[in-house]
Parts: sequence; structure tokens; C-alpha cells
Amino acid sequence: DNVTNDQQCFLSYTDETHYVHSVGVGSHANETNFYAVGQIIGASLDPIDSSVSNNTFIAFYHSPNAESCLTISQILIDYMSLTQRDFLVMVVHPTGQFALVLAENVVFKYNPFVSSRITTNTSFWPDISFTPRAADIDTNFTIVAGLVSNGASSSIRASVIVYLIDNNLRHIYSNWTYKPSNSSWQSQLTFSGTNGWSVKYSMSVDINNFDPTRVLVGVPYLNTVFHFVISGSGTILTLSSQIDNGNSVGFGKGVAWLASDQAAILANRYTSTFS
Repeated sequence: DNVTNDQQCFLSYTDETHYVHSVGVGSHANETNFYAVGQIIGASLDPIDSSVSNNTFIAFYHSPNAESCLTISQILIDYMSLTQRDFLVMVVHPTGQFALVLAENVVFKYNPFVSSRITTNTSFWPDISFTPRAADIDTNFTIVAGLVSNGASSSIRASVIVYLIDNNLRHIYSNWTYKPSNSSWQSQLTFSGTNGWSVKYSMSVDINNFDPTRVLVGVPYLNTVFHFVISGSGTILTLSSQIDNGNSVGFGKGVAWLASDQAAILANRYTSTFS
């Protein structure tokens, strides 16, 4: 609402082996900065510790002049090693002070205003099969949606789970697991092939900026959007309601709050092969 000049910026990457997966900015940041996370194509070593092989990077960009994007430059960069990079989600705190990188088996916090190095927690997820698919962050907590494996002997190979976690990556406050009713068409879904990334298992999350106690989670494979309420001073996650769009797929590909009680939902139309 406060944009006075329309600017387009083009940043030349100094390292052509860096492939950016996603970028993020603080929704209420009062400085011009942003974060980028991605993978390193080919072999790359941590310049600080040459004995550690790394395949993923996170970078922080800053501009001292908010009126000109020509002054944006890469200030800091750090590296991490991930065994599985298909499931990598980054969220940036509303103030822009730090970013969280959520991955399978490990989570990272990157606060360039405090340290040039990331902090890591390799035993955060209670279920080691959890793969994050989408997330959103508020001032004091983060919502993460993904899948957990039910094992090879189960006819339903995976289940949708939503975590409410703290922004210091020390605690999981609450979680919720989707359980379809026996009579629903969703109960026939097998969730096969969730070990690798597929568009049909993508998800979406949005915390209400007007009322952070309300959260939407979209699961296109279930053709359903779930509405959660946060209580207990931001530590309790409760399903309030849900809406689906019939026996189909694609509803909930994107979710966005427009007001405290209004939301937009993106419904993609897929073929049977999700192309």
C-alpha cells in the first residue's frame, strides 16, 4: 500500500553452482532485506570447515538504501548438509530478523543479526519419517504441514499431520493428524509414492495476519482445506472446521486470508496423472 516507485531488480549470482529453491521476506520488516535458500549443484565444501561436505545454502541479502534496489547485495551466506533435499521449506519471521529452514530429519535457524552461522536441531521431529510440505510463521510460533509414513504394511502409506512449533526450534507445542471417516471417499486414498516430491502431495499454510489465532491448511490431494484455531497462549492447535470440494483433487493448492473472516482458496484442475 505504500509503494511509491515501481522497481525491478536483477541480481547477478557470483556462484553459478547455487540453485535457488525459494526466497522470503519479513511481512512487517522495516528494513530492505531478504533470504534465499537452495542447493549447490555438484561438489561444494564449507569454506570454514573443508572436511564437511555441504549441498545446501542459505543467504541473507540487505540494502542500506530502501529507495534503491541497486544497493542490494549478499551480506552473509552459510551452508548445511541435507541427505534429502526434496522436502525443504523456508519461512521468514515477520520482522525479517531470522529465517527457519524446515527439512526432513533436521531443522535450522538462521539469524544473521546475531551470528553468521546457522543453529541446527537434528532431533526435532518426533517422527523421523516426517516430510514438511508447507509452513507459515507468526511472531511467536510456526505452523508446519506435511506427511508421516504409516509403514509398508499399511494400506494407507502416509498421513497428513500439522505441527505447531516454537520459533526457537526447541519445542513442538501441539500436533494434529488427519483421520478420514470410514464412509468418506478420502478413506480410499493410499498416499503411495510419498518418498519423492510430487505436485499431488503439495500443501499450503496461511496464518491470519488480522487474527493470528486462525490458520488455514490446504491439502489438494484430499481436496480439502482445514481451519484451525490456536489457543493456550499460542501452544494449542485445534481443528475448528474443514471444507472440501467434492470427490476430486486440487482444492487447497493455495490459501490466503483476505480479512479476519475472509479467505481465498486456489483450486487447481489436474489430470489423473497430476500434470
